[in-house]
Amino acid sequence: MTETTNIGESYNYSIVATNSPTSYTATGLPSGLSIDSDTGVISGTPTQAGIFSVEISATNAVGTATETLEITVIPVTNLSSSSCNITSLTPYNWLRAIPVQGVTDYRFNVYDATGTNLQFSVYRNVPYFRFFGNTFTYGSTYLVKVEVKQNGVYGLEGNGCLVTTESLPTTSLNASHCGSTVTPYQWMFAPAITGASEYRFNVYDETGTNLQFSVDRTVPYFRFYGSSFTYGTTYLVKIQAKQGAVYGSEGNGCLITTESLPTTSLNASHCGSTVTPYQWMFAPAIT
Repeated sequence: MTETTNIGESYNYSIVATNSPTSYTATGLPSGLSIDSDTGVISGTPTQAGIFSVEISATNAVGTATETLEITVIPVTNLSSSSCNITSLTPYNWLRAIPVQGVTDYRFNVYDATGTNLQFSVYRNVPYFRFFGNTFTYGSTYLVKVEVKQNGVYGLEGNGCLVTTESLPTTSLNASHCGSTVTPYQWMFAPAITGASEYRFNVYDETGTNLQFSVDRTVPYFRFYGSSFTYGTTYLVKIQAKQGAVYGSEGNGCLITTESLPTTSLNASHCGSTVTPYQWMFAPAIT
């Protein structure tokens, strides 16, 4: 026979026996539990976690019958003090719970700051997790609670712990692009930001005073092709990342110069040909 309960949770179990027992015993109970020898009811609030093999018996005038009852008391845990009240948590920071011996899994439940609405849960077989890979909002406060799993069952949540994610980070074009001369078709890349849904590339004049145009992308790279630009001109490019409906601050600017106005010529197929006055002759277009 097996029973599962949680440390700190009220527990009640009645020994079932036939032939009118007159007394009951239970040996090996976890701390906090006791037996009523007249009724056979085991009750109380366990204060000791673990797996307990309890010998229970029922006695009448004829004799005593004995069975073993296995009681699993699941412990509780919470984030360690060093992981609580962090005010600038990055998605890559690990948050660590106080480890518990004998458990197989940890479930980290992340609520809003009030602890009312569950935002997401992370299942781990180690006592730590991070926000990376989950849907979260920068610059927000969350309440984190932990459950542990033992014998296939999750126990109660431990005490909650408040953590606040960092503000939406900034990003800039890769340093290898800065100071370079580019063609309209050349892609320019920026480091991606975890959790960002869009990137806005703001292209200013060289002084950074006058915005010339912006390019919105769902990926962290862009090019001049498709926008109104001038050949042989230097621009200052700054980037904003977006999460939800909000764009963050611009990162550092990066100076980019467009190539000089290219030349073009008639298509080679026309050269050396004989044409009528009405025959069109074509050259490659310039963006």
